[in-house]
Amino acid sequence: MRIIACGDLHLVESNPKRRTDNYFETLMDKMKFTSDYAYQHGITTIIYPGDIFDTHKASNRLIASTIDFFSSNYYFSGEYIFAVIGNHDQVYRSEDNSPMQILSASGIIDLLDKEPIMTTNSNRVEFYGCNFGSEIPAPSKSRLTKCLVIHKMISDKDYWNGHVKYSGAIDFLKEHPEYDIVISGDNHHSFTAEYEGRILLNAGSLGRSKIDQINHKPCFFDIETDDLSYEQVFIPILPAKQVFDLGAVEKEKEENKALEEFVSSLPSVSNHQPMNYVSNIIDFVSRDSNIEKDVSSIIYECLEGLETT
Repeated sequence: MRIIACGDLHLVESNPKRRTDNYFETLMDKMKFTSDYAYQHGITTIIYPGDIFDTHKASNRLIASTIDFFSSNYYFSGEYIFAVIGNHDQVYRSEDNSPMQILSASGIIDLLDKEPIMTTNSNRVEFYGCNFGSEIPAPSKSRLTKCLVIHKMISDKDYWNGHVKYSGAIDFLKEHPEYDIVISGDNHHSFTAEYEGRILLNAGSLGRSKIDQINHKPCFFDIETDDLSYEQVFIPILPAKQVFDLGAVEKEKEENKALEEFVSSLPSVSNHQPMNYVSNIIDFVSRDSNIEKDVSSIIYECLEGLETT
């Protein structure tokens, strides 16, 4: 059985800073390339490991456009589009009011969870899902191939110079020997990892939304579940100079360098936390079981609309 493992889509209507093209149309073109590849190769199972939307506040127009795309560009009857819910799809750690629930209710996607799903064209693979912040499910004891789709910061190396907490890819495979295939999202870099014949694949982000992604090559993975072989398929993109304002990029690099020099001159503080107050408040409230639900709801409502990235 062959499946396609994609990365984070982060669908958004507005153009990211420094992009000069129509970013939404560019993302749609890349998704079309993926769906055409699936059709040409007879692949009927597509995996999305979370963050289909860039924000839980996705407009009705964006949600409708997404439904229209999936219904118009995946051609097989009985085709499966599996997904999990990422942190950008959630409303302050809550999965209940996510736009992903609309995609699921429309029949466009199947949300994976702790209960295994098997496709009608193969009874040899069990698919499990783990949304952002959820517990990793314990799979059945069957001898079938087990595939976990998870939205979690997993990485093959430290791309962020110690500023982002992540789980090592090889360590993750060692800690979860029950899974033969792990398809992860959240990390926008593309990488693969293998351990004792098992694989972990992270396609990275579909788009190049930020300056530091100028050299990023969007891709997906074509996986053969029978022998766990895979191919990394790169999605055609335009040169950076055609879609980024590179003049502004150079100016921003100079500003960032000056800021880094200033931060380096400050006294060091041990055990410091990232200075994103909104994210820190959300993390604290979500972890503290003594805070009543009504109180936490009021806190979240007050934070609505503030920057959390």
